[in-house]
Amino acid sequence: DLPTVEKIEYDKFWTLIDKLDFETALQQGQKLKVMLTNNAYKKVVNDISELIKSKPWSNKKLLREFILLERNRLYWQEYNWWPRNYQYNDAIEDVNKILLGFESILKKYPKSDIADEVLFRLGLSYSSMGELGLQDFEKAIEILNELKSKYPHSSLVDDADYEIIGIKRMNGQILNEAIINLLKEFIAHYPESNKLINARYDLAFYYRMTSNYTLAVKEYLTIIQIYPKDKEKVLESLKELTHIYRYDLRDVIKEREMLQMIIEKFPNTSDAKLATDRLKDLLSNDSVK
Repeated sequence: DLPTVEKIEYDKFWTLIDKLDFETALQQGQKLKVMLTNNAYKKVVNDISELIKSKPWSNKKLLREFILLERNRLYWQEYNWWPRNYQYNDAIEDVNKILLGFESILKKYPKSDIADEVLFRLGLSYSSMGELGLQDFEKAIEILNELKSKYPHSSLVDDADYEIIGIKRMNGQILNEAIINLLKEFIAHYPESNKLINARYDLAFYYRMTSNYTLAVKEYLTIIQIYPKDKEKVLESLKELTHIYRYDLRDVIKEREMLQMIIEKFPNTSDAKLATDRLKDLLSNDSVK
């Protein structure tokens, strides 16, 4: 729940979209990014604002219809916002409205400027409604492949390929070694993809899962070196490296190096404190020896 003042401003954002005043809605979105104290609401505003900025406004009513469906998908799929006293049958009905809504747009506007985007969101919806037992992995892959076939020059082709790999992972369709091969192919085929860092992180994870520790270390270090601005992935990579050196490779010297990097790169954080405590334990053990 939002504080009253924030809720009024948040509702105003959606009222502006409903009135097709996208320019003012973007201005309101900028205001909300500063005002909102709830990160989930803030992320919704950011995601929708980016969507408005990236799409043509030639058919504003179509764009509004798409945006409102995407908002509901985000609530359900990305953030799992369940209203109080919500009944299962009501949930099923609302999720089906999202699926039918995207499908309706594709039927009404098959040649629209955002058809590829609608297909992509529809594919995501079919793959990730697991809380209600509505996941349909085959349907999701079919839709994402349709996007790739119909719109080979779409900026979402790489996103679709990455999601297909993710669906196969979730569905347990392929072994870890096969996932590694798919991720390596993705990295080689889409060197400029915005999903590249995620693919590298996934690849490192599966290298560790298959006991390829040296390759896992190489991938995590690559992420740290190539993507220094992605603080979340850098931190997660450093934490994974400390675990590999501690539990898998039993390399105390390298573990210390990673712990020191966490302390230096993320000062005054809970992770830095944990790293400091672990470093003290290691030094204490050395002194005992």
